[in-house]
Amino acid sequence: MKKLFSILLLATTFLHACSKQAGPDNGGNNNTDDPDQGTGQTPIPYNALPENSITLPVAATEDYVNVMGTARPDIPEFATVSKKPSILRGYVKNRWGQPLEGAYIGVRSTAVGGYYSEASTTTNSKGYYEIKPPFGAVSIYAAGYVFEYGGLPVVQGLYPADGVVNNYTSEDGSVENFVLLPFGKGDPAALAEKPWYNKNYFGGAIRISYDVYEDIWSPEKSLPNNAEIEITLVPDGYLLDAKERTTFVIRKKVGNLNFNINNIPVGKYKITAKLINGQALRLKASDFYPSETYGLKPANVLQTGTVLFMPYASVAHSGKPYLGGWQDASIKLEMP
Repeated sequence: MKKLFSILLLATTFLHACSKQAGPDNGGNNNTDDPDQGTGQTPIPYNALPENSITLPVAATEDYVNVMGTARPDIPEFATVSKKPSILRGYVKNRWGQPLEGAYIGVRSTAVGGYYSEASTTTNSKGYYEIKPPFGAVSIYAAGYVFEYGGLPVVQGLYPADGVVNNYTSEDGSVENFVLLPFGKGDPAALAEKPWYNKNYFGGAIRISYDVYEDIWSPEKSLPNNAEIEITLVPDGYLLDAKERTTFVIRKKVGNLNFNINNIPVGKYKITAKLINGQALRLKASDFYPSETYGLKPANVLQTGTVLFMPYASVAHSGKPYLGGWQDASIKLEMP
């Protein structure tokens, strides 16, 4: 009986540890052991951004296109930070090397028996954070930053500056720096499994759907069989941390009834849809959960509208490391 009581007491202790625990430093605000990272470069004003254009063909059988391919913003430099036993620490910056205050970092420690506990913190004005994780095998489960987009707060996941989200034991300590990216590929393992999945990219996403005319029973306003769609995306006044303004022209042969346009640099865009022969198409917002702010505006428009990408959350702890997390803005194309 005494042995059974001891086992139950141990289990109760671990279960209690599963509750969220704040880090001891709250982002290193009182820490003097964080080297000065500098203020970074000055961003280029939107109207001064160089312009270019990319045309992307999409075959009838393809169901997605990654508009930025293998391109990724340059990772800013980080001052060397040594490991401290039992401490996870590092910095968060944007692509210009500017420190990001208020970025959220959350860790989870797993102990014997599978029980876990958590700790979290936010970065200080230098973009610095420091956490003392609970005892066990440590993984970073949250890394997010909130910024204003479309006049409202949205969260995006953060990219690990060294390209790896490290797991480690709590006694060892570790250093992990993060960057807010406007576009780029996410976790290679996730992309290898689901290259079409919009959340696996740091850029925004648009999902295009349509019906194809096959016979008299086809839906009204179906697109002609064997047609080719041309969709043009032109930056419209705002791009997140951009170094250039890129216009994307996507030419899709009609085939499967939907496809994703992924990894579009985060911003606001003017979107135009027509057939390759010049026939204007109607665009209709088809989001499962319509938004007053995000998605296609107007929600039903001939040929040209504007689009803001669909955020998946607005709180920092929802951001995931190595995962952009944007939902797709869904648009259905029809004949006018």
